[in-house]
Amino acid sequence: MTKGVSVIICCYNSEKRLDATLKALSGQDCAGNFQWEVIIVDNASTDTTSMTAVETWQKYKAPAPLRVIIETKPGLTHARKAGILLAKYDYVLFCDDDNWLNRDYLRIGFQILNKYPLVAALGGTGIPVFESEKPYWFDTFKEAYAVGSQSLTVENGRQLSLYGAGMFIRKSHYFKVVGYGFQEMLNDRTGNSLSSSGDTELTNAFTIAGYELMSSDELIFKHYLTANRLQRKYLERLFSAFGSDGPLRNVYYSFQTDKKIFHLFEFWIIHALVAILRLLKYFVKPPKKNARSLYFKWNISYLKSLLRIAGRYSAIYKSIKQFRRNAQLKIHSPKVNLHQISDISTQNNPVML
Repeated sequence: MTKGVSVIICCYNSEKRLDATLKALSGQDCAGNFQWEVIIVDNASTDTTSMTAVETWQKYKAPAPLRVIIETKPGLTHARKAGILLAKYDYVLFCDDDNWLNRDYLRIGFQILNKYPLVAALGGTGIPVFESEKPYWFDTFKEAYAVGSQSLTVENGRQLSLYGAGMFIRKSHYFKVVGYGFQEMLNDRTGNSLSSSGDTELTNAFTIAGYELMSSDELIFKHYLTANRLQRKYLERLFSAFGSDGPLRNVYYSFQTDKKIFHLFEFWIIHALVAILRLLKYFVKPPKKNARSLYFKWNISYLKSLLRIAGRYSAIYKSIKQFRRNAQLKIHSPKVNLHQISDISTQNNPVML
């Protein structure tokens, strides 16, 4: 697979956010080092996102080609998969439409991935930029906004997951995990939903398959946070979404961790008992100060989600276990066709605008 960087920017009604994002991207300092491209995935936008992207890229006289493709099925997961499938290069970067990359971002990422061939995903460090006044509580919960260090997900010296903003993945390794039978069960943002665990699930799958994750403090990007995202009610909605995704995230985690209690998560009843005990524990003493209501919402959403999947919990666990076995034995799953990992139709080919 050709070495280079394909930058994927997934957009839903992004016309007002693209200028700053593309301006930062157009100034990347990687001339002569490697080839790169930009793919705008217009995910069912109703504004002028596609045309704005092309005009903006031309305005900044950017040194790399830009393509616009259309993914009509809503949701960040579908948009990213469409971009991965049509990416020209092996190193793929997820740059959100509100991420402003430092000018050395692509160059440093390319160098790290070249140096460490087992690294399937590489994360950076987001620096928040606020449209309105920074909330007094922000620093306490900043990890919920995909900013700051990624050290929270390091265990026994291993990075177990990464946030998707500013994340590189290796396309060849992605195809391998799909070939072993990995299929998404968690979705990233769709419409007004704040579910954002698709990137966590993918990076969990990489580690379960035997690949490595890495984050670098040298990879710096600014993450622009609009005023509506800095409201307490938005934070509450985020926590509820994290809680809903929690049971499946912890099933994946049970295949990564050495903590023995999680190895019992093969059984739904054990998982449920642990969740109930945690609800009581967090109600008495929440993990962070002045956050009892947030963690209560998180736990209630968690329990509701766990109840919803009770009937298929065993099948979910077995599917991840089989995926791990396939990866260990390098067995291609007979159920997987790499050409069908996205719903891109024959009418939905790359569009140059």
